[in-house]
Amino acid sequence: MFNRFDPETTQTTYVVVEAIDKLCCRFRCSFGEKLGKATGGLAAEEIEHRKALLIDMRTNLLPRLDQQLTDLLISLDISDLSREPNPKLLATLEIINKLGDTLGHLRSSTDSIALGPRQASESEDYSCGVLKVYRSNRLLSKINELIETKICSLFHHSVDFIEAWQSSNTPQRHRSEFYPRARKSNSLDDRMKLISITGLSCCMIRGIIDWLPLDDFAILQTEWQPQIDLLNSHLLELINRIGLPLPPEVKRRKSEDQDSYQSDSSSSSSSSSSASPKVQIEVENSPTNHQNQPEKSSTTENPAEKNSTDVNSPEKNSADVNPPEKNSTIENPAENILTNENPAEKNATSIPKVAQTKSSGEKDGSEDGSDSSDYDSDYSGSSASSGQSEDIPVRRLTVELAKQAIPIVKLVRIFFKKLSRRGSNLRPFTLDEEMSSDELEALLEKLNDFTEAVNEVVRILLKIYDQDDLGEEELELIRNKNKSIPDLFDGALLLLAFYLVPIDPSQFNQDPASPNLFHSWFHELRTSVHKATDNFLSGTYDFESTAFE
Repeated sequence: MFNRFDPETTQTTYVVVEAIDKLCCRFRCSFGEKLGKATGGLAAEEIEHRKALLIDMRTNLLPRLDQQLTDLLISLDISDLSREPNPKLLATLEIINKLGDTLGHLRSSTDSIALGPRQASESEDYSCGVLKVYRSNRLLSKINELIETKICSLFHHSVDFIEAWQSSNTPQRHRSEFYPRARKSNSLDDRMKLISITGLSCCMIRGIIDWLPLDDFAILQTEWQPQIDLLNSHLLELINRIGLPLPPEVKRRKSEDQDSYQSDSSSSSSSSSSASPKVQIEVENSPTNHQNQPEKSSTTENPAEKNSTDVNSPEKNSADVNPPEKNSTIENPAENILTNENPAEKNATSIPKVAQTKSSGEKDGSEDGSDSSDYDSDYSGSSASSGQSEDIPVRRLTVELAKQAIPIVKLVRIFFKKLSRRGSNLRPFTLDEEMSSDELEALLEKLNDFTEAVNEVVRILLKIYDQDDLGEEELELIRNKNKSIPDLFDGALLLLAFYLVPIDPSQFNQDPASPNLFHSWFHELRTSVHKATDNFLSGTYDFESTAFE
């Protein structure tokens, strides 16, 4: 056991650390940035050789690398956190040497496949199959990420652990002599980091193994999936916001006659002047008015107070507040959208009670101007800064607009589910295998642009809700993004119409009078997307007319 100070053990530790350091120096640099150029064709032997390298990478090199990383973790004896580790350093040294050979072969194979002379250019590699530039570039990126960000990091953590472990078993007077780089370290933290990075490395290796045999269409799906995952996350956030309690709804009374409206408001303000001494309103000097007029306040008029009459103007005092009933609840839209009920949404349905409506002449706050409402600071404190109405909080309007955005998100999910491999038993199409790398990239770009536009609309809605504030430029941005969605969707459908082919070859010989298969599969969805975006656009104008009136 290497659990005490032993010069021989110390020397072994030094050799292991040095071997790991050399391995890091050897593989921490990226592959060459310069990709191979098309040469007008490769010899048949070279093409077969590269295909064999891909097979060997999937069936031999990567599984071997996975096992060797697992063996490295076992040799360090750190998996059981409940006891002190007892590394087998000689076994560790042997595994490090094997890892060097495996990584060397992996780098050499990737170099030959991705960086060597190309069989054809990106625009002409229709028949290159697994050697298309579209695939080779992605393989190069995946192997680079695996080695540089995962495995080299694993090696660094291994060195940290070994040095910290040996230093803890070395007398203080010998530490600086044998371990000049030794640092203060929590051995448990080093072990946990090492276990975590090893797990991530092995997971990524298995992901590459699963990725290599995929066809072009399946690889395309792995490329757009992050955007769909982000969309799902945004949808859940939007539903959670909709399910939260809202401030009381405030409705304004519309006057039929402006002169009559102002007269009534002036009378109301005059009758309450004793409760609001800061507001001074002149009334006609008639006997009737003298009888009904209360004594004027002796308070000296202050210029600052005089300006406050704008806040208590007749238009402001005429607001009619209709609080919700005591036990009213907000219907949770999540129950109608997702099958999995969110407990956070279900519990966030009750609305707090609202204070009784004050008379039109009564002050809305304490004597020093503070407001006792629970909603002012949380929901509409910043609304005045953007010019929208202070009577209707932006958050309430945002919830209504968000409800109109949810159908768009759901339609996007349906569209990609129709294209996904998971629905291949129902999907009548597959992607043409004779697509060039440029065509595959163009199709991916169209699909990503479409989902990014929808994600941006939802992101802006979440921002407006959280800030409870809205500027006209934000409203214009969300409107323009929404307008772009139908065109982006149509562009993606147009490319798909060129490159999707029926899975059943007999579909090519169908009766010309029968319905078009592509039209039947996507027409209804396209119509729904256009209708949903039109509804959302109409909602933005309703939002604007209410918030900025």
